[in-house]
Amino acid sequence: FVPTNQVIKSFSGTVPAGTGLTVAWSYTVPEGKRACVEVVQSECDTDADPDTYADIYISDGTNTVYLARSGQSGGISRGTHSISNPRITLLSGQTIEAVYRNASASDHFMLLKALITELE
Repeated sequence: FVPTNQVIKSFSGTVPAGTGLTVAWSYTVPEGKRACVEVVQSECDTDADPDTYADIYISDGTNTVYLARSGQSGGISRGTHSISNPRITLLSGQTIEAVYRNASASDHFMLLKALITELE
């Protein structure tokens, strides 16, 4: 496969208290291409507030694979920072997505980013 383009997807900012599940960004592999997810990073400035998190994942509609997770969800604290180099190859039409939620009574800073290399 030949690299043809690099895509940086990014979100960062203060998420207001009481924000429901929100898609920060998504990337779908263009028709006829493949894409390698090189690096993903997730930050949430707290892991103590329930249902306050920042996640990056891929899903086929039935199964979900989390690539980077931070904050807290389902009573599980996941730390305030997650970075990984998954080097997962996505096929044409597959999607990687970044989401956040802030169910707490305080505003929180969150960051979600990925470096993706498109391949032919």
